[in-house]
Amino acid sequence: MNCKASDSGILSLVSGERPIFIRERLNKTYNTSAYFWAKAAAELPVLLAVPTILVAASYYVIGLNNPAYKFFILSNSLL
Repeated sequence: MNCKASDSGILSLVSGERPIFIRERLNKTYNTSAYFWAKAAAELPVLLAVPTILVAASYYVIGLNNPAYKFFILSNSLL
């Protein structure tokens, strides 16, 4: 995958939040590390749920009816 194409989604997200971040930082509402950790904590459930749902939906559809521990190995390898 082209690196520039894969970064385009995050660039539009960050550029949209930039004015808000700058305003809040200038008002000394919070510092940069607090913003980073809060944003990371807010996005973590989505980053974990999407691959897990994808694996759960496709695992049994393609016929991989192996023991449950193999399902968890596969889903953990995709995270």
